[in-house]
Order: sequence, then structure tokens, then C-alpha cells
Amino acid sequence: MSNRDTVRQFYELASKGESPLDLMREDIEWTLLGPKEHIPYVGTYVGKEGYMQWLQIFLANVDILEFPVHEIIEDGDMIVALGFEKIRVRSTGRECSYKWAHYWNLKDGKLAKYTEFIDTAAVMLAYGDGE
Repeated sequence: MSNRDTVRQFYELASKGESPLDLMREDIEWTLLGPKEHIPYVGTYVGKEGYMQWLQIFLANVDILEFPVHEIIEDGDMIVALGFEKIRVRSTGRECSYKWAHYWNLKDGKLAKYTEFIDTAAVMLAYGDGE
């Protein structure tokens, strides 16, 4: 399986609510950039347990309304995925949408590093911050 196929399979499994843990290295580094004081699920989480911790925090805070992946670009062990997301923040009921970029690094065919780039200002507004 190519690295692009591994990332594509991650998105397919996640979209069906199935576990992508088998695609990950034990020491995966999962990073979402942004101000933690305003967005509770940003930060760096390490290992499969860290990913599960992030997922629990994320899903406790938002409902995913749309999450299409538009493009996956491969350059050896580096993958960039581009897409769109629409979420509803549970505590406020507010929705926001934004384009995203995900940087992936794979080692030996397994997901080793993930960094998410999103419009944090839009998410902060949905949380009621920055008004």
C-alpha cells in the first residue's frame, strides 16, 4: 500500500467511525495548532493513547457536519491532505466551516506524525470567543 493509500484509508475509516489505530505507529505525534485556552482539543498528543485522548476531547466538544477530503498530495514519506470541515460547537450550538490542511509523515508505511492547520479564528468565534 502506498503512503497516499494509507492516509486515504485513515480518512475512510474515520468517516465510518472505525478505528484507524492499526495504521499508526505506537509513538505517533498528533498535533493541532491553536490557542488551547480557546479551543479545548488543540495541542500535541503522543502515541495511540494520545490520539484516543484527543478524539474523546474533540468529539465531546463538536459535531462534525461535513468533512470532505479534496486532495491528497504525496512526496515520499510526506503527505499533505487538503479539505473542508463544517462543525457545530456543542456548548454554544454555533456552526463554523473552514478549509484545512493536514501534514502527515509516515515511517515504514505507518502514520508517524500529523499536524492540522485550520482557521482557528472561525473556531474561536463558534466557541463564542473573540466577539
